[in-house]
Amino acid sequence: MVKGQVALGNKIDFVACDGLYGNDYSLMDGLDDLGLIGVLDVHSDQYVFLEEPIIAVPENKGSIGRKATKYKTISKAIEVRALKKQLEEQGREAIEDIVIRQGTKGGIKNRVAIITVYVWDGKSDVSKQRQLLIRISKTATGGGEIKYAL
Repeated sequence: MVKGQVALGNKIDFVACDGLYGNDYSLMDGLDDLGLIGVLDVHSDQYVFLEEPIIAVPENKGSIGRKATKYKTISKAIEVRALKKQLEEQGREAIEDIVIRQGTKGGIKNRVAIITVYVWDGKSDVSKQRQLLIRISKTATGGGEIKYAL
């Protein structure tokens, strides 16, 4: 659908989508190929890497059995909700208060963190660098709504 709009000559500033599409690695790659910016919500159990992961087909450990063909990583991944918890434990400077827009009673603030992470689809031999956006909004009941986007 996005390719069709680009082919028609429509100008697209960015593409935003919810967690259903945000977890689709082929959509992320397709937006990259088109040179478009994507703000793709992801689920709280999405795994990311804080450093570029080492991805390789493992060597066989003996002469018995089939030869390994699937890529694996020895790098440690972390869920985005666990990363948020780590940032909160680091203190206030890790997550900033920013004004996202003006409301009738003044600025509406959210707590926000932007972290460079790497994502891997579990199939290919490369990872992709992304910016993880963690946004915490206060709700009317006084709680906080947490959103994660890449």
